Amino acid sequence: MFACKTMQACFALPVHCMAELLYIEWRYEDMIKVIASDMDGTLLCDDHRIAPDTIAAVKEACAAGIRFMVATGRGYEGAMAELDGTGIVCDYILGSGAEVRDPQRKIVKECGIGMELCRDCLLYTSPSPRDS
Repeated sequence: MFACKTMQACFALPVHCMAELLYIEWRYEDMIKVIASDMDGTLLCDDHRIAPDTIAAVKEACAAGIRFMVATGRGYEGAMAELDGTGIVCDYILGSGAEVRDPQRKIVKECGIGMELCRDCLLYTSPSPRDS
């Protein structure tokens, strides 16, 4: 998880799960603007659910004016399957940055790779008959 203070510096918070945010006394609370969290192994427990304490911590951070966002390699459907029903309203960075969505889940930016480039990459990385 990362907490960033404006554009001056970014630092990693040494927390094991989002729920620990409830118990950290923030010295620089007014400097923390964003908390971005991965899903698997960070926001989600081993059972692929978000613990109630974690949900409460995220909501508390948001209520304090800290912007929360999920940053994951998962696609939209995979991420929403785990987040639906939690009441967490946030921004989403999906597909390892290929898609950005706002809290209303509308696409803000897409950075997809075209089919032609995909074909070129496949041809370039596929074994050649000469490699046998």
